[in-house]
Amino acid sequence: MDVLVLAGGHSDDLPVLQKANLLIDGKRMVDHVVAALEQVPALDQIRIEHGESDSLVTNLLTAIERWQAESSDYLLIASCDIPFLTPEAVTSFLDACPPGYDFYYPVVSQAVCETRFPGVRRTYVKLKDGTFTGGNLFLVRAAVLPPLSARLHRMFQNRKRPLLLAREFGWGTTLSFAASALLGTLSIAKVERQVERLCGIKAKAVISEHAEIGTDIDKLTDLALVEQLVTNTKEVI
Repeated sequence: MDVLVLAGGHSDDLPVLQKANLLIDGKRMVDHVVAALEQVPALDQIRIEHGESDSLVTNLLTAIERWQAESSDYLLIASCDIPFLTPEAVTSFLDACPPGYDFYYPVVSQAVCETRFPGVRRTYVKLKDGTFTGGNLFLVRAAVLPPLSARLHRMFQNRKRPLLLAREFGWGTTLSFAASALLGTLSIAKVERQVERLCGIKAKAVISEHAEIGTDIDKLTDLALVEQLVTNTKEVI
């Protein structure tokens, strides 16, 4: 299985043109990600996409179009801004993906995230199964993404606004999300069914116990917390 690392995005809040080049503990952020992926036995070639667009979706679709002919059926996609990623987190996610789906997406509980990385702010969604944030890597059958281009762009733009994201799946889902935000009434299984009904793909949310998958660097406050975590880790060692 090949891996695609998306390294073209940037943030106006960070002191570098491309997030991938942000230095953390003396090493580029993307290099931390690649180092973890290189230690996963199930993975083959690691491809880094330095897309010119600010849109993760545009860079992703461009890379898939360029490499689809030679890529394996399934492709693991990772963002460049998860510097704490570990090979154990990736292996655990891949091992937990049951056969028969087109799209696998890891979700991490709020409790796991806040225990591992206290102080790091994330966007959480309250569901019947628990309160979760999304991960920053996913496993996909590459051929299913290009036909969903327009929807993927809108979903990426609204990724930190759960109600607008839910609207992509119809007003019924939007109302369900609104109720779930208060009462936790919407289940993961129902979201999966809505994705299949509206997008025509079989999607599976995979609960991960590894907060490293869901901890990314988007702004200066994230960077300050990460640098403090690195310092604390060194002091413990």
